[in-house]
Amino acid sequence: MAIPSTEVQKLVTQAIIDLVEFDFSTISGASGNVYIASSLQDGSGPSTGQQIKYVWDGNSYEHVDFRTNGLSSDSTGSIAEPTLEVAANTLFSISGWPTLDLIEYRGVIVKRRRVFEDGTTPLAPQRYYIKKVSQFNTSTITFVLTPSLGFEQLNRASTRKMEL
Repeated sequence: MAIPSTEVQKLVTQAIIDLVEFDFSTISGASGNVYIASSLQDGSGPSTGQQIKYVWDGNSYEHVDFRTNGLSSDSTGSIAEPTLEVAANTLFSISGWPTLDLIEYRGVIVKRRRVFEDGTTPLAPQRYYIKKVSQFNTSTITFVLTPSLGFEQLNRASTRKMEL
């Protein structure tokens, strides 16, 4: 008697690359954008592990390890305040990163973009503002983000609500 076998079908998708853009044009004394990408590795060999730049949509993204927590969508009216934890030692070594006091980061626009590894299919971007720096030490800096809601016109500096 033959043993019945079942073929399991897997949904396999391409790897997704997380990209983050810091837009400093919203705060005084700083200008320009800084682009970072997480977990980029050179694919030339299994043990090379060299960090590379990722170019997407005409922008060059520097490799900086980061982690996001608390990203969610809720239809109950509550607003999530996700966190963005970034490797501070490599973030501050990027030439375009401004040297500011920690409180001056409030209001910086943070755009999170996700693209498939082939670079042709971006997912819908997410836009946040830095609400505060909740942790800073020699290895990491953690930003608390607040979402940009178009109907509340949070993209105007005079209407953003932030803790002092």
